[in-house]
Amino acid sequence: MRLFLLTCMLLVLTACGFRDSFTVEARVDGLGVEALWMVYYADGQLNQSEGRPAEPGDPAKFVGASADYTLVTLRRFNGSDIVGFPARNGDKIKVTVNADGSVAVSGNAACDSLTAFYSRNHSLIESGPSPKLSAAVARFVEANTASVASTVLLTTLFDASASTARADSLYAMIAPEARAPGIVAGWSEQLDLASQDELNRRLGPFTVYSRGDTAMSFVATISPYSLIVFTMTDRSDSVASALQRLRADFSDRRLKMLEVTVNTDSAQWARQMANDTARWTRGWVPGGAAAPVVRRMSVTGIPFFIVADSTATQIYRGTSVTAAVNALRSRLK
Repeated sequence: MRLFLLTCMLLVLTACGFRDSFTVEARVDGLGVEALWMVYYADGQLNQSEGRPAEPGDPAKFVGASADYTLVTLRRFNGSDIVGFPARNGDKIKVTVNADGSVAVSGNAACDSLTAFYSRNHSLIESGPSPKLSAAVARFVEANTASVASTVLLTTLFDASASTARADSLYAMIAPEARAPGIVAGWSEQLDLASQDELNRRLGPFTVYSRGDTAMSFVATISPYSLIVFTMTDRSDSVASALQRLRADFSDRRLKMLEVTVNTDSAQWARQMANDTARWTRGWVPGGAAAPVVRRMSVTGIPFFIVADSTATQIYRGTSVTAAVNALRSRLK
C-alpha cells in the first residue's frame, strides 16, 4: 500500500511539473556541440537560457515556463535566428533543422501548421525579407485567422518596416484568442515605433559596463547622430563589417557608436576584449536579455539597432542592420 501511495504521489508531482513548464529539444545539423540560446517572453519580461548538445548529433535541451502561448526563438550564439515557434506549459517541442536549412517543428497544432508553411516557402525564407515572403505570410494569416501560427508568422517573417499599415491590418484580422500576449509582447511596440509620431520619443541616458567593469554612461545628445547596437559575445560578421564601414566613413565627432554585448558571461566578454581593435565604444550588461537596460529600452531581438539624432530622438529601432545603416547614411551625406 505504501509503495502504491508513493508511486501515485510521484506521478502527481511529475504531472504538476509538466504542467508548470514546457520543454524544447532542438537538433541542428552541423551544430556539433555549439551552444544555442532559447529566448521567449513570459511574466512581462524577456527570458533566455542556454542549451548545448552533450555530443555531436544530440539535441540541445531547454526548459521554459509560460502559462499562455509565447513566442520561443532559437538562436545561435552569433545572434542569428534559427526558428521561432509557439509553446506553453505542457508542450514538448521538438525542432529539427536540416543541412539545407529546412525546418520541422512539432509539439502542438500551431507548430504543425508552421512546419507546413516553412516547407512550402523554404526558398523564400532562406532569401530573407522580401515582398514575396510578406505576401505568403499575408495569405496564411487571411486563411488562418484563428491560429496562433498566424501571429507567429506575422511577428517573425512579415516585413512590418516595409508596410506598417498592412501589418496592422493583418494583426487586426487575427482572432483575439490567437494573439497570445507572450507572442505579441514587444511586437506591437515595434509597430508603433515604426510610425513617425512614436519615433519622436527621446532616448534617455543609460549606463553599461566598459573594460575593467567600470560603469559608463551614454548620452545621445552629445553627438549629431548615435548608433547603439545590442549584440552577443559572438556577433555575426555582417554586423561587425557594417560597423567597420560606418566608422571608416564617419568620424566619432559625427557619429557616436556604442556596441552593447548582452551576455551573462563577463569572463568571456573580457577575453574577447583583450584582443579587440574596434574603433567604436564597446560595453556589456550583465543579466543577458533580462538585463534592466535591455528591458527598459524595449530590445526585442539580438542584434538590435537604435539610431538617434542630436536631440536623442529615435529615428530607427529594429533588428535590420541594413535599415539602421541606411537611416544613418541618408542623414550623414
